[in-house]
Amino acid sequence: PNYPSVDIEFQTEAIWRNDGGMITRTTKNLKDSGRLATFLSHVKTIKKGKREVNGFVGEEWINEAPMKGKNGIDAIWEYSGVVNQSLSPAFFISFISGNDLKTQSTSISTAEALTLYETILKSISVF
Repeated sequence: PNYPSVDIEFQTEAIWRNDGGMITRTTKNLKDSGRLATFLSHVKTIKKGKREVNGFVGEEWINEAPMKGKNGIDAIWEYSGVVNQSLSPAFFISFISGNDLKTQSTSISTAEALTLYETILKSISVF
């Protein structure tokens, strides 16, 4: 309740082929839809590239999005999983601290959002 603008999503799925990873897939999808240039001109990339989290080598893309009040962040970290291994699925975490389609300003600062995102990432573990 203290962070009404924050959306967190977790997804997992077994994969049957490698699609090149989250950064390649997202860039291709934005380019194919004609939105890549618009997207890149409206956000500031904070981090983008490979990142290991608790033994899982994945990819991360964190953007800061301008809003009328405090800017929001859109952070995604994804582990691509192991092809044809349902016990090693792909999974991702999406963390959005503000979305001007829903709010005009985020409910937490960029620094607070990044700290919360990092705390969530550090909680990933094999069980």
